[in-house]
Amino acid sequence: MKKEYIFIVLIIVMLYLLYLIIWHKYNEFKINTLIDKITEENLENKKEIINKKNTLVYLSTNAYIDYVLKSTRNLRNRWEEVIILNKERKIYNKIDIKDTWIKTNQHHFKNNYEKWIYFLFKKEKSINL
Repeated sequence: MKKEYIFIVLIIVMLYLLYLIIWHKYNEFKINTLIDKITEENLENKKEIINKKNTLVYLSTNAYIDYVLKSTRNLRNRWEEVIILNKERKIYNKIDIKDTWIKTNQHHFKNNYEKWIYFLFKKEKSINL
């Protein structure tokens, strides 16, 4: 009878040890999956940070600022001509804006040589060589 009790106790101890092994393996599996998720999220966050830095660099360029000012505030650069297209695809030039700009900035369309001649000698006509 005594041997049967010892055998039952040993089986209970083995079952408890098996339970502990399985429980620890399960906890280790949960920890490893959590670590994998965190590393994947870190990689995704790094990619997002790089993309946002690139976007920030692009948003701070003069080309993008020029684009935004043209599209939202209807501004233009000095050398550009404004053209309005209507639904019928007819082209209308804003002549009054262009003419007033040309009157105020007469020397914009001159080449560098003509600008220097005007600056040094105050002559309107260029010297042909």
